[in-house]
Amino acid sequence: MRGRTILLRPFPRFKATKSNDFWVLVTASFAHIPCEPDNIEKSKGGLPYPSLATYAQSLLETQNDVDLEDLIDGMNLSEEWGEQHLDLDKNTDVQWARRQIAVYEEAGIDEMFVFLDTEPRKTRVDWQRLSRNKEARIGIKKSAARYATRFRKHGSKDPRSVRRSLI
Repeated sequence: MRGRTILLRPFPRFKATKSNDFWVLVTASFAHIPCEPDNIEKSKGGLPYPSLATYAQSLLETQNDVDLEDLIDGMNLSEEWGEQHLDLDKNTDVQWARRQIAVYEEAGIDEMFVFLDTEPRKTRVDWQRLSRNKEARIGIKKSAARYATRFRKHGSKDPRSVRRSLI
């Protein structure tokens, strides 16, 4: 992901001590997240982050299917959850994609590394496709009898409800 790494250079990177974790702080517009108080939640440790619906909408509108699959599986989101919490009557945001492509071109990134599509897609169709396939993504290494998704066992708690140590 050479291209993405180059684009993240202007943004500050923070590394946790005694851990391999790091965070890159990017602008809301880079992540296609409307920066408004109603769209922000705080973790158990007080760290602000986009609300679940805001983040999912952002991933849908930017056609970030890989991260959206991870979010669906990590939070065990259903097709019905999307119908209730997302605006699925939209198309993907091709204007945002065009602006991002221009930034990539300015940075001298080869178009081969740019995975953005300027053709509009229906967000409802994408949400249905990705949310309906979460069981298929479990794979053969985990038992579907024990796992609801790749990352969540049946009956497991919402990961946001658990305070975790960062070290």
